[in-house]
Amino acid sequence: MHGLSKGRGFWGGRSSRRVLLAAALSVALLAAGCGGGGGAGTAGSGQKAPAGGGSASAEVTYPSEVTIGALVPLTGTGASYGVLDSNGANLAVEQLNAKGGVKGIKIKIEYEDHQAKPQVAITGFNRLVDVHKVPYVLSSYSSVTLAVAPLADEKKVVVMNGGGQSDNLAGAAKYLFNDIPLVGFEARSLAQYLVKERGVKTAAIIFANDDGGRSSLKAFKEAFTQAGGTIVAEEASELGGSDFRPQLAKIKSKNADVMFIATYGRDTAVIIKQAREVGVPGVYANTSWSVIPDVFKLPEAEGLLFTALHFTPEAGFAEAYKAKYGEDPALYSLTFYDGVMIFAKALEWVVDHKLPLNGESIYKAIKEIRTFPGGAGPVTFADDGTSTKDVAIRVLKNGKGEDVKILKAGQ
Repeated sequence: MHGLSKGRGFWGGRSSRRVLLAAALSVALLAAGCGGGGGAGTAGSGQKAPAGGGSASAEVTYPSEVTIGALVPLTGTGASYGVLDSNGANLAVEQLNAKGGVKGIKIKIEYEDHQAKPQVAITGFNRLVDVHKVPYVLSSYSSVTLAVAPLADEKKVVVMNGGGQSDNLAGAAKYLFNDIPLVGFEARSLAQYLVKERGVKTAAIIFANDDGGRSSLKAFKEAFTQAGGTIVAEEASELGGSDFRPQLAKIKSKNADVMFIATYGRDTAVIIKQAREVGVPGVYANTSWSVIPDVFKLPEAEGLLFTALHFTPEAGFAEAYKAKYGEDPALYSLTFYDGVMIFAKALEWVVDHKLPLNGESIYKAIKEIRTFPGGAGPVTFADDGTSTKDVAIRVLKNGKGEDVKILKAGQ
């Protein structure tokens, strides 16, 4: 699920303000959540501004600090992604707060570990919204994001998905936005490249048996066959497995030109290592899901073909990230960085328009602004909440990715 490109390199306050309405409204009514949904926290001292569209006496109070939420895997098979996610988000918060925050409002992140489990994510999401009163939640993993999407609409809290890439995320909820390209574009681009430019004729697929894995399988399979190739094997794998040799033995027997690995996290590294042991022939290929240390530090992954976000040279994000963490950023580091910056820009819009600081206002801001500056170029949201970015097809050499082909968004 994660990858950046810059020609080389493999990484590629909990107080919130309340709305003070006309004097006729009681304090009790305020506490009940007047102003609608997501992110109405405890009142604190802060700046005030006349409320737009209301009576002359109505005004909005903004806090000195606002808390946003983040649902990431901090433990389990996807923990390496959680590190990348939080690195990007924390860098953005550090940069914003160093400049005094947004309109004088500092930003804080409250993290919840979803462990790559939808039910755990639902519990974490509810805690973020009901206890910490966040108006905005960064999310990762397709199954997790799809699980909390209905709650986002119900509670009127914006969910910014920076990690899940299932095509089913497009339009899944009104309050859901995806600042990461969905997997279909990557998988289709890779399949077409393999057939049309590498002359590959047959492919075997091992896929994660969850929404993201099945979505990647579907996109690759359709594009590969439409381009003239033949799929000779499809093998499902369960998340967090330790022995994939039975599936790999079946794939080996098909002698395919390429093995497409539609899995992510530590599973991908285990699959590649065991595939070499079993003797699976041909090219190994994956999407940006493979761009994690578990894979890139693996000797058996040498020659892996994969897709990755194409990094915009003039953007300063990669340099700032490397200065802080000592390594190049991965795709998920970028999307979570962008996710925080998108919130910051939306928050600025909300304050400028003198609206209450809640999920409804943040949603309105994102829909109005639509295009946001990002660490790898502009992020523009379509009506269905999706966004696209330029993608590179890369090959892994000596632990680093080298560009093979650049694909423009929508190409």
